[in-house]
Amino acid sequence: MTGSAFRTCTETHNKAKNGINLSLQSAKLVTTFYDWTFRSIQALFTVILLNKGSLS
Repeated sequence: MTGSAFRTCTETHNKAKNGINLSLQSAKLVTTFYDWTFRSIQALFTVILLNKGSLS
């Protein structure tokens, strides 16, 4: 492999690695977001159920 071909190969590899890292980070963000949303909804339902229980 010549120097320039090797350099191109390395650059492509690094770009691919960066792309994978970015998608992993956004996947983490999405997962965290859904986790928080789920917990908020759960808490809201708990509050509503407790209020209904105390009203009756």
